[in-house]
Formats: sequence, structure tokens, C-alpha cells
Amino acid sequence: MPIFHPLNFCLLITVFPTLIIGIIILEVALHIGLKFGLGELIQRIADEWADGLSIVNWWDPRIFTSEVDEIVKDGIIALDAPLPPPLPEEQLDDSIFGVEGTIQHRGFHLDIAELLLFMSCIIYERNDEIVRNAHKLTSEITRQKGKSITQEDIKTITDRLKESESRIHEQARKWGLKFTSLSELNSLGGPFSGMFWSLEHNFIVVVFKGTTPLNFEDFVIDLMFQRTDARSFVFGEVHEGFYTSLFPQSGHSTSRSSRSSPYITILRAIRSKAAEIQDLRSEKVKVNVWVTGHSLGAALASLFYTRLIKSPGDLGPNCILRDGYMFGSPSIGDADFAAEFASYTNSPYDRHNTLWRIIDDTDIITKLPPGWSDPSVRRVIDKSSILNYAHVGEGIRFYQDGSRPSSTRNLFSSGKEPIIIERASDNLSFIGWTRSNVNEFFGWAKLNMNDDGEDNVEKLHSNKNVFQEYKHREGSPLAIIEKLMPTFFKNHLPARYFSVMQRSRKYFDYSHSSTTVNEKDNTYASGSKNFQEFAEKHIEK
Repeated sequence: MPIFHPLNFCLLITVFPTLIIGIIILEVALHIGLKFGLGELIQRIADEWADGLSIVNWWDPRIFTSEVDEIVKDGIIALDAPLPPPLPEEQLDDSIFGVEGTIQHRGFHLDIAELLLFMSCIIYERNDEIVRNAHKLTSEITRQKGKSITQEDIKTITDRLKESESRIHEQARKWGLKFTSLSELNSLGGPFSGMFWSLEHNFIVVVFKGTTPLNFEDFVIDLMFQRTDARSFVFGEVHEGFYTSLFPQSGHSTSRSSRSSPYITILRAIRSKAAEIQDLRSEKVKVNVWVTGHSLGAALASLFYTRLIKSPGDLGPNCILRDGYMFGSPSIGDADFAAEFASYTNSPYDRHNTLWRIIDDTDIITKLPPGWSDPSVRRVIDKSSILNYAHVGEGIRFYQDGSRPSSTRNLFSSGKEPIIIERASDNLSFIGWTRSNVNEFFGWAKLNMNDDGEDNVEKLHSNKNVFQEYKHREGSPLAIIEKLMPTFFKNHLPARYFSVMQRSRKYFDYSHSSTTVNEKDNTYASGSKNFQEFAEKHIEK
């Protein structure tokens, strides 16, 4: 390795030992801090200054109040909607299949994105300490009574677990939904999955919890970034911590007895609930299944979504896979994984379900683990390289200065229709950073201004409330803490994802979600006579 793969060798003898030492220091620091009252201090701050929320949600408690009711209402309507029909052949121009690539119907929906972000936030509010205590109680009862456990014992344990999720259930009721936890994901008091649903609506949202700052189990999963062969269930090689949280660890075993896993547990719950929803509906429409998560939760949700893309039949006959919305997701697999994922998501060519990977400006977590984002570079990276990591899905980067979002495939034209024009990237990118990203990070970016000094995009004002930056109450220590946070870390907070999407709402207020033709004058949604004219007018070169 020192001779043939010197970079890998250097990383191996420096990065891994550093991570091991870091994990030990973190565990010792957390243990000492919690022993000397760190937990009580955090709880006092939360109760006094953050409505009793967990650390992750301290930074904008408004997302759990009536101030977002309109977004929630519109988001639920959109989640409930049936799959849009494909574009008729007569609305497609031959030129779209030329050298510029192909155009596909993609339906990124801002209200859905924000509602799923709220769900990804509220799932942090489970009390992990109560979960651990319930597990200890279960062990004690089992040890004392063996197989003589009574219904009363089971009810006691169940009540404890429900208590740990009381805030989640309360918020779900405010949204007119219900919540059910699904799986502990091979951990205890760490990441877990749940689903939001309602018998009055035709959707299920599967959500995965992200990293809690004081939860050691979460950090262990995050830092297990060596890859493992994942071809038994998905593709290529995948981050070991993520993979083992969802799937069996039995290698290439094909015996069904070895297939018990969190993934199977989640599927059974989805199938059961979908059948229940369908039984109460007169029209037997398939139940929409959406997937979401933030941070570590986004990585686990992406892996779960990948399996469903590969094997949609896993959901059963009553469900249809819709989009996945992932917030602040790290990379989860190698170049082979990314290539196979792209192949499946492009088959058939008019596939509608999409994994949306949402990025808040300079969020550092979206740059980890380190890897090359440009496919032409990934092809020459050694398969065993520690840098062999790549993102999947349609990446959309929002900017804190309110400028137009950018995407991996130029999704946004100035006419506000989501357009995908596939073409080669002009810039090499390491760990997701291009030259423009570096400029933005150091404050060198310039907006595309017209002669009047305004952003060169037609700005349609939303009829929804575009929130101002959240201001902590006077005297709150959280304001000082937030100012001290590095920007690249602060941009990973869910509150920042909400604020950055709100700033970009003007780019999403469109009446057409695709390049549909106006029947009255035979023009495209933007007024163009054909696709070529449309592209020349609205798509940046």
C-alpha cells in the first residue's frame, strides 16, 4: 500500500487513529459532563429559552407553532395528491433528445420539502433516556419472571415508550396526523425510524432521526465510515455505519432466516398501515409513500429509499413510492453505488419518483465523508480509496443570501419551471466543492444582476409568510452560542434549512410544474413557441 496507494496509506495511518482517539475523548467528555450536571444545565436552558425542545431544535421553535399552519396545510394536500400523469408525446420536442441531453418531469415541491423538514425536526424530540430506562425495565422483568410476563408488565413498558414520544404525538395531532415509531435501527436510544400517517389521507411519511449532539451512539454510527459490500440489498459499497443500521450483517447469505432486519420491520409496518388506509377508502388508489430525514437521518433515509428504488415491490401492492427529501445528507456509498443508483433512477426514462438531496449553502456535513463529486474523476479513483465516496440523487443547493438555488442538473430556469438538462459539468469538484462554492464560502460570490441592480430572475411574491431570521429573546444565551458557531456548521441546523428555503420561495411560486403547453396559443408555460426557444431564453449556459 505505501508503494502503490500512498495517499490511501497516509490517510489510513492518520485518519483512522485520529477518529478512534476522538471517539474516546468524546465519550470521556460526555461521561464527565453528564456526571457533573451537563444534562440538567441543558434542560434548564431548553425550558427557559427554547420551549423545552432538544438542542437540535433550539434555533427556531416557530416551526412547531401555528405560524407555519399554512405551509403544513398545503404540504399535506400535496402529499395526498396522486402521481401526476406523464407529459404527452405531442408536448415533447425532438431537440430535447439531442446533444444537450434529456428532459424529464421532476416535481420538487417546496411545501412538501418544508413539511417533511418539520417532521424530520420533531422526531428529535423523543426522550432517549426514557427509552433506555424502558429497556432496562424490560431486562429486569424478563430476568425475574422469564416467560411469565403478564399483560400488565407489557402495558407498563409500552406506557414508558409512549411517554418518551409524547411530544412527537402531540405535534402530530396539531398537524392532523398520527405518529408510530417503527424500528430502533439496531441501536438503543440512538437513531430510529417512525412514520406519520392519517386514515383521512392517502399517504405515509417514513422519517429517520438524525444525530443528537449528546448521543454517543449516533456519533459511533457517523464515524464508522469504512465501507462494506452492500450488493446483497443495494449496490456497490456503502458506509458501514449506515448499512448495518438497516440491513442484516450476514454478507451474501441467501437464507430467509438471516433476513430479519430493521428494513423488514419498517416494510411490515408500512404494508400493514397502507392496507388499513385502503380498506377505509372507496377508491382503491395506491397509498403514497414518502421518505425523509435530516443529517444522519437523511443518510439512513437515502439508503432506505435506494433499496425501494431497486426493489419497489417490497412496498407491496397497496403502495406507490413517491419522492424522498433528504436534508444535509452525507455521502453514503462509493462510485459503483452512485452509478447503479443513477441507472435505476433513469429507468424508465420518464420515472417520476426522485430522491431530492437538499443542501443549505456551505453545510459541512454534505461534504463528508470526503470524495469526488465529478463522475469523470470518480472513474479513475481507485476502488479501495478512502476518497471513493459519492452523492446520489438530485442535489439542490439553497443560498443564505437568497439568490437562485443551483442544482446538479440545472433544475431551475428563470421561468420557475423545474427543468433537468443533463450535460457535462464544467468544473471539477472535490467533496462537493466547485469554484463557485469556494467563492460563496469566503464571501466572494456575486449575484447575477441586471442593469437595475436586481437579481436577474422574475420575482413573484409568495402568498405565504416569508419568515424573517429568527431572533432569540433578549438575554438568551442561545444568541451568543449561535454567533460563535462556524457558518459551515451552523448551516447544518434544521432551522437554517427552513430559513434558506423560505428565502428562496419566490423561485417556486409557479403555476406550472413542468414545461406544459398553453392550449390557447400553443406556447410553452413561459411563452416560448418551442423547446429550443424556451431553452435559449431561460436556461443558463
